[in-house]
Amino acid sequence: MTYLYDQILSIECDPLKANSDYCSHRSAYQEGHAGALIQAADLSVLTRDAATAAIAFALPLGAEGITFLDYWLGGDFELIRKTWPEAPEDIFIGEDTLYAPASAA
Repeated sequence: MTYLYDQILSIECDPLKANSDYCSHRSAYQEGHAGALIQAADLSVLTRDAATAAIAFALPLGAEGITFLDYWLGGDFELIRKTWPEAPEDIFIGEDTLYAPASAA
């Protein structure tokens, strides 16, 4: 993505065409790309936190923890909720697309 952003930044606006569609498209691409980078960074932090929470939950489970992690990695979140109702919400944030915080329910 950085390479694309560098290319977008290198686009020059012709001063004779100030306020033209060309210049406004360049600005829109720059703003859109910056927004996408921020969203991707936010999502990667959430995913990393969910993985850390899943591992932390699985460790004390012993051999059952491997089964839990296998389900978690496979995205079997409904099965996880049924089998391990005590699992922390943090394991779902950023991973489970159907996740809704308990406080929102």
